[in-house]
Amino acid sequence: MTSKRSHSRLAILALTALLGLAGLGLNLTPAHAADGPSIFVFLPNDMRARAFEKLLTTAMPGVDITVFGRLKDFQNNIKKAPPDAVLTMRAVIDQQKGVSAILQGAAGGKTQESYVLISVDQPASLADKPVIGVVDILGRKKMPSFVSEIVNTKTKVKRVAKPEDLLSLLQFKMVDAILLPKAGYDQLKSKTELKLVVSDAPGRVFLPAVGFLSTNHKDTLASAVKKLDGEVSKIIRVSSWRAN
Repeated sequence: MTSKRSHSRLAILALTALLGLAGLGLNLTPAHAADGPSIFVFLPNDMRARAFEKLLTTAMPGVDITVFGRLKDFQNNIKKAPPDAVLTMRAVIDQQKGVSAILQGAAGGKTQESYVLISVDQPASLADKPVIGVVDILGRKKMPSFVSEIVNTKTKVKRVAKPEDLLSLLQFKMVDAILLPKAGYDQLKSKTELKLVVSDAPGRVFLPAVGFLSTNHKDTLASAVKKLDGEVSKIIRVSSWRAN
């Protein structure tokens, strides 16, 4: 029969172990257990994820922001510890389960943006299932159909993590053309001496949006996002927001 002294000793040992873990800096509470609002961000751009996260944290004080550079990391962490909201491309949100409401980004009063096909020396040919380079936002299985809808023909796809990586695909002739938002062309052009030829893609794509996964802090997060301006607005290509 276990004595009271044994129970006390076990309790002390358990408390000591917990204090030891705390001393090692291990977090014993679930992610986002704090009272503050939280948001995950997946918007591939040429900034490092940590730098972009710092920029957003400055722009949205009081919000717990986590920026992901890869789709897989973004998706896995949503499953492990869902945030209150996500800021990403609308196409990504449309694939996400559990979204209760959407705050759609807009620019110039429009919620969709034009894309361009960029090739070297001569206009891109869309005959015979061309190979198109594109920044990956939906993964290996879903990107081909996403690209095909924009260019209005069946394609093969080469995926990269950032817009600047698209230039390597052109330089080493790994693709027939690359596809990116028209608003991002000037920045891409400034980084290369290749003779780029631009053609408008027939399809349009929804701009980034906020998808709410929880009703917690919805108003606070919506208010914080609507105040984004300056460099952040330029990076995400959104100047205003509307409920959708």
